[in-house]
Amino acid sequence: MSDSEEFDLVIEGGTVVDEQSERTLNVYVRNGSIAAITEPHEQLTTRQTLDARGLSVLPGMIDAHTHFRTWSKHSDTFGEMADAAAAGGITTVAGFVMGMNAHGTTLASRVRECLADASSTSPIDFAFHAAIADEKHTLDELSEMVELGVTSFKMFMINRARRMMVDDGFLLAAMKHISQLGGLPMVHAELEDLSMALAAEARDNPALNHVQRFVAARPTWLEAEATRRAIQIAHQADVPLYVVHVTCEDALNEIRRARQQGLIVFAETCPQYLSLTEDEMERQGGLVKVAPPLRSEHDRRALVDAVLSGEINVVSSDHAPYTREVKTDTATDFLDIPVGMPGTQTLVGVTWKVLSEAGGSPRDLVRVLAANPSRVFGFTRKGRIEVGADADITLVNFDDSTVVSAAKLHGPAGYSAYEDWRLPLRIVETLQRGQSVLKNDTVCTNEVGRFIARTPNSGAEARR
Repeated sequence: MSDSEEFDLVIEGGTVVDEQSERTLNVYVRNGSIAAITEPHEQLTTRQTLDARGLSVLPGMIDAHTHFRTWSKHSDTFGEMADAAAAGGITTVAGFVMGMNAHGTTLASRVRECLADASSTSPIDFAFHAAIADEKHTLDELSEMVELGVTSFKMFMINRARRMMVDDGFLLAAMKHISQLGGLPMVHAELEDLSMALAAEARDNPALNHVQRFVAARPTWLEAEATRRAIQIAHQADVPLYVVHVTCEDALNEIRRARQQGLIVFAETCPQYLSLTEDEMERQGGLVKVAPPLRSEHDRRALVDAVLSGEINVVSSDHAPYTREVKTDTATDFLDIPVGMPGTQTLVGVTWKVLSEAGGSPRDLVRVLAANPSRVFGFTRKGRIEVGADADITLVNFDDSTVVSAAKLHGPAGYSAYEDWRLPLRIVETLQRGQSVLKNDTVCTNEVGRFIARTPNSGAEARR
């Protein structure tokens, strides 16, 4: 065998996990890509060997929904968020460029600024979703965003006071533009006017405490109605739809009905909705205030079942961190505490805890945290272990465990909703294009991460 045929690395003797199978195989890497996969007894020439015996070899995990400090009060910079993701076994992270209506900015300027920042600070590969609102020239800028490689666009159906909300007319116009460009619209499905009316009723009810008033203003039927409306608008625009952080069976039922009609609707949920219930808000207060709110045990179980059945396509963190001080400020009314919590570093472990306890397998974990995010968002070289894909690998010991401790988490938030939880896995090592990103619980930055520029209809595989 000539030097040109020599491989850079072999990941030897581990259990390679994909959506369908778990097999002991050797994975060979050359120039950052998976170049060969062989049975254990087949030995090829390589410069370096990584002994993976006793470990599971997963495709690099993907966190498809994160927030960072973009014209906002989030505590993490992009680099801090990406460090936390890398520490949790993530090799690809997708962040939302927010800042709609921020003074002196445009959609294009915000995306380009975030791209420049992330390109010099992220230890892992990254992509962007652009959050859009009814700003002057925004719809005209969508084609520029697609040319840049940003093809997914999020719209909020709530939060008028923060100038984030869009009305139905803008939703329809934007979705038609996105359809023509081969992009993917995403919605935060809650309805502003109804929520405000319910909030007013709750404020006048002395029997409700602050937590109960927050929940009363954002019930499951409100999320379901927003989901139904967004689906119908997407249908009129002839475009698939991605519904972020589905929290309840009511909303899930609307997605089921749409799919029965032949519509393409992708559903995402998050570990907090799979593992925590509204009772947790009474215990942890503002630390677990998220939007939509945590739901009932019935809804939690329905979501877990939907993940295992494949009805929910993607699990992602919705990492939206604020510091402990901000989230527990006793001088701030509970209703004014910002929504969101840190979660990217615990995404893999908490998701596995929930799925394993419900009878799930590592194949389910790979499906919702690697294969499906790659398909839906067009990360064409990510999310799978096959020849030609990037050599992004997460090595996991499912026979070990990890105890969550805020002291060991990256970023300035200073807390975790899962403090002291024992997660039934240990992430041993993570590779980005064959180079170690996480080893011995330390994030390594051999080179900064690369921007994943997507092309129009790049998630077409998932849309068929």
